Amino acid sequence: MNVRNRLIAKIKIGCKQLNLTDDREAYEAMLHNLTRKTSCSKMGIKELEKVIQHMESRGAVFINKGNKRKHKKSKDAHTRMLFGLWTELYEAGGVSDPSREALRAWVKRMTKSEDHPDGVGDPEWLTTKQLNQCIESLKQWIARIS
Repeated sequence: MNVRNRLIAKIKIGCKQLNLTDDREAYEAMLHNLTRKTSCSKMGIKELEKVIQHMESRGAVFINKGNKRKHKKSKDAHTRMLFGLWTELYEAGGVSDPSREALRAWVKRMTKSEDHPDGVGDPEWLTTKQLNQCIESLKQWIARIS
């Protein structure tokens, strides 16, 4: 999404907060008073920013939620592939929970052995051999349900 579209989206959020969504005339009058234009689509970036500043002065609050990623992206390509295959399996209907925790539980079950009676608790900690076994297992699972 480019800067202009983000600013327009912010204005729409401000409209909801200031209860201008039902009163089109008041909304257009506000825009006209600030920029001499009645539509955001005809405004430039500076004009859109002026509208946002006015909305903030009227009580609209815009919170930047930032990056929605809860976890750092893995540095290892094979581990990222494992996460991608898990998501693909979810989208194909093979599992009901696409979360990282669900993948961890599955990896833990898959890696139980004499050396690791409890299994490996996180895909980041898998050896290359364990990682390849998990990847191949997910590929076969996807192939079976597709």
